[in-house]
Amino acid sequence: MFSKLITSHNLHRIIRNSSTNSSSSSSPRFLSTLKDSYDHVIVSRRFPDDDSSSGGGGVGLIELNRPKALNALCDDLFNDLIHASNSLDEDKDIGCLVITGS
Repeated sequence: MFSKLITSHNLHRIIRNSSTNSSSSSSPRFLSTLKDSYDHVIVSRRFPDDDSSSGGGGVGLIELNRPKALNALCDDLFNDLIHASNSLDEDKDIGCLVITGS
């Protein structure tokens, strides 16, 4: 069903290439804060029941949200995915990132 599986290694390569290929800067640009909302992904942070700030024990959840297009990948979805994953990657309370479809 999937023509290409996006692994974490491939995603990091995509993120690195998209960041370094921008003409405005020669070094990767990472935005450290999550947006209030995204057009094509739903982002949430989950923590163990015992603590809302678990020092790396939290899980970042990115849910692809293009149901009419069956979550087909497009440039805008990739931009949302890259921004959200970079933001969650920089969050010290997040120890794991899960990407799923709706």
